[in-house]
Amino acid sequence: MCSGSISAENLCLVFVLVLQVILLSVPVRAQTAEELLYGDWEALVELYSSLDGENWSDNSGWTPEVVPFPIEESYLTGWFGVTVNNGRVTQISLDGNNLSGSLPEEIAKFTAVTVFKLSNNNLTGSIPAEIGMMSELRELSLYTNALTGAIPSEIGGLDSLNGLRISRNQLSGEIPPEVGNLSSLTELRLNHNDLSGSIPFEIGNLTGLTAISPHQNRLEGSIPESLGNLTSLTEFIAFRNNFSGVIPSGFGNLPALASLRLS
Repeated sequence: MCSGSISAENLCLVFVLVLQVILLSVPVRAQTAEELLYGDWEALVELYSSLDGENWSDNSGWTPEVVPFPIEESYLTGWFGVTVNNGRVTQISLDGNNLSGSLPEEIAKFTAVTVFKLSNNNLTGSIPAEIGMMSELRELSLYTNALTGAIPSEIGGLDSLNGLRISRNQLSGEIPPEVGNLSSLTELRLNHNDLSGSIPFEIGNLTGLTAISPHQNRLEGSIPESLGNLTSLTEFIAFRNNFSGVIPSGFGNLPALASLRLS
């Protein structure tokens, strides 16, 4: 601890600043392929533990009690619902498999997973903010569970996401405006939840959207005019909410719109 005269305190401050500069200048070592695959394994083990893996309908191949050393791709290729490609876990598909419990924070380690499908199970708790660390995600399907809490704003960082399907849960709070950052999104399924507030204006930025279904929530306010920019939209289903105002005039100029249900 630095103490003493003013000059000593100044010397201490200089030392701390120099130390910070040194630490910031040290290059961060990239993880090796083995370390990345080992991280996938750790996350799978935590997923199994958190979601009551012993009672899944099918847990064939899952051997989380065995610690692989050194780890190889072949060790994970036989795990039910898990796809491994080029030394990384790339897909996890466990729909309708009697999963129960809360998603663990360790899903942040699934940085190569493109498909994450856990629908039609008994998931509880909230969607963890760490979902935003799954940077390669293209399909997120968590519909028909019992998830609660808010949609995390971190989900807006998934700029490769094509399909966001989180309907038929107990999600609450507002739709985060960060959803408008999902530049690759084509399908947004939010129906049968307890969402409130208004539809974010920013969703009008997602010009690749073909389907939006926020029906059977507690949404209110007016439907934003920006949705009239969604020229690829074929389906907008928003009945059983508390919207007010008029239908955006731009809806009349959407060439692909085939299904519009507001009441």
